[in-house]
Amino acid sequence: MKRLKAEGHQVFIYTTSFRSASYIRWLFLTYGIWLGGIINQRRHNRTLAAEAKNFSKYPPGFGIDLHVDDSKGVEMEGERFWFLTLLVSEEEKQWQERVIMHVNQNAALLSQDL
Repeated sequence: MKRLKAEGHQVFIYTTSFRSASYIRWLFLTYGIWLGGIINQRRHNRTLAAEAKNFSKYPPGFGIDLHVDDSKGVEMEGERFWFLTLLVSEEEKQWQERVIMHVNQNAALLSQDL
């Protein structure tokens, strides 16, 4: 996360948890990470209103270009609702490098579209 921020990317936390945004922000600050934004279940429900029932997460609704998750279900939602996901696993040894590579590749593609 620190490396992504140093490269100029914004890092958001998107969680189905009902923990408060201030709690989540504080938790990440204890690791020295300032978040660009936090989407918890309350914000997801409030922002997406009726559509929120159709999916557990919808990153484009919050201006998020890439969603990194460990849930196959979220990856399937990404395919169904046309948002970019990257599936990672705790068992994967080099997942951090794969995330950074994926972010940078997609950032280049997005800048070409502008």
